[in-house]
Amino acid sequence: MRIWHFYIFVCLSIISSSIIGCEVEEPFEVENSVPIVDSKSFTALDFPSADGDSWEYVTPDGEVSYNATISGTKNIAGNTVKIFEIDASMPINYNSAIYRFPIRYIYFTKDLQSYIEYGFDLWVDFLGESGDTYFQRYQPKYIVWSFPLYEGKEWVVSKSYIEPYFTYIRKVISTNENISVPAGNFSNVFHIQEWVSAENQPNSDVLANYWLVRNKGIIKYDYVDPYSGNVVTFELRKFSESKKK
Repeated sequence: MRIWHFYIFVCLSIISSSIIGCEVEEPFEVENSVPIVDSKSFTALDFPSADGDSWEYVTPDGEVSYNATISGTKNIAGNTVKIFEIDASMPINYNSAIYRFPIRYIYFTKDLQSYIEYGFDLWVDFLGESGDTYFQRYQPKYIVWSFPLYEGKEWVVSKSYIEPYFTYIRKVISTNENISVPAGNFSNVFHIQEWVSAENQPNSDVLANYWLVRNKGIIKYDYVDPYSGNVVTFELRKFSESKKK
């Protein structure tokens, strides 16, 4: 049974190469809009990233929840990255849904220009004593957020350099939405959409939505399960600011 599971896992890894890219890192245009920095913009300083910051998310029906915490640093290929630890026992975003395994650790950096993910560890339960995580590095880097954020801002998150060719794009749709989640009622919420653009298919469906609030980060997000087509939603139940500051 474990051999069959491993075969499926290898197949999914090959398929997912269209998302995470290949081993040749090439530069690409980060954004295609003119930077605007004012009091209405969402800057890097507005996005929590301190060691010890933690978030608790839950599905609208309350059946599934998980905690995520920034916990220390790690060196990846000469880069000192922060560790985003997740205790989920199931996929909780589009990338982990591709593999059908939960992501346990995400490795990222943040500066005034961008929030970049370098890779992640999947929790692969059938590996047993030989190891329970599988590391996958992004090539090229995965630009989650390109700061500052403002209405109309659009940037390339990632793209593949092997066939089939895909480009993942995010765009700020709105900056003044009102959103209610278990953590509270929020105004001036930034709404960001993500979609994939493929060759000969310029108008692809939206893959995910994110709602951001200053000093709390993501308060709500949803994504389309790549296998079932169902929309999976998570909402912020609690944000705890680091006591290490």
